[in-house]
Amino acid sequence: MDVKDMVKVQEYNISVLMEISNKQKIYDKALEITRLENIEEYSVLRYDYIKLTNSKYSEDYKKITKDEEPEEDQFVNIFAVGNEQYQKYVKKLGLNYDEIKDKAILMDKVKLYSFDENTKKQENHIVRQFLYKKGDKINAKDCNENEFNMEIGCI
Repeated sequence: MDVKDMVKVQEYNISVLMEISNKQKIYDKALEITRLENIEEYSVLRYDYIKLTNSKYSEDYKKITKDEEPEEDQFVNIFAVGNEQYQKYVKKLGLNYDEIKDKAILMDKVKLYSFDENTKKQENHIVRQFLYKKGDKINAKDCNENEFNMEIGCI
């Protein structure tokens, strides 16, 4: 498929979703897209799912989900960007690249809904899902069940 046929243009933004089993082909296509005329800035976002094997849930999360003992193993998304884009993001957050480069930036705020029986209305909540703190180690497994650890550098 021609790369120009793969892109979706919206107000100067290009968004492409690729699901190709060959990771090198994905990377090559992404690079081809970045070379299109009028591309001034770009970010290649990769994501996957991992399974946390030592989940520590926040009390707010447990209260709203009414789950006193949620599953210890929790699947979460993990995102990665290229080095140049990551350095820009770290700078935007006011962090030091050398101190955070090998650590995770945890984004664990979730939007939850509950129903108030007294008012008969739905309530929206934005809460932290986990209790992890900066410096904590997250134990995880990838999709092939390979175990690894990540240190939280920022929340």
